Amino acid sequence: MSRRSEAGFTLIEVLAALLIFSVAIIGLTAAGTESARSVSAIEQKMLAGIVADNVLTNARYERLQVGARRGEEEQLGRNFDWDLETQETEAAGFYRFIVKVSQQNQNQVLIERDAYFRRPSSSALTNQVPAPNNTPPDEGVPDE
Repeated sequence: MSRRSEAGFTLIEVLAALLIFSVAIIGLTAAGTESARSVSAIEQKMLAGIVADNVLTNARYERLQVGARRGEEEQLGRNFDWDLETQETEAAGFYRFIVKVSQQNQNQVLIERDAYFRRPSSSALTNQVPAPNNTPPDEGVPDE
């Protein structure tokens, strides 16, 4: 029985297969790492978007001040810095809000949002219907 007729793989064939397998595994590992990094960046931008929306909402209901303000906010344990600039527009009574959000102590802006707001006229403020009284009724007290 000659050695060539025996079934099986030679040492060179096994080493070549291991080399091909290891190159494939390295590629898949790199792809998985890059995917995880992308998910983290997307999550960071999403949280920065929530911060920007919160800042714009608060600015809309606070006393209107033209100029720039800064602050900090935390979302899901991550700290963000925000810059809000309020500008007058060419249209009377319309204001532009520009908010920029970055990760705390970093200069890279993660998200920037613009919003416009119209200050209601004084006559519109006096003609508003009062808000309903949201106090809950007494519970457990029998009617007399």
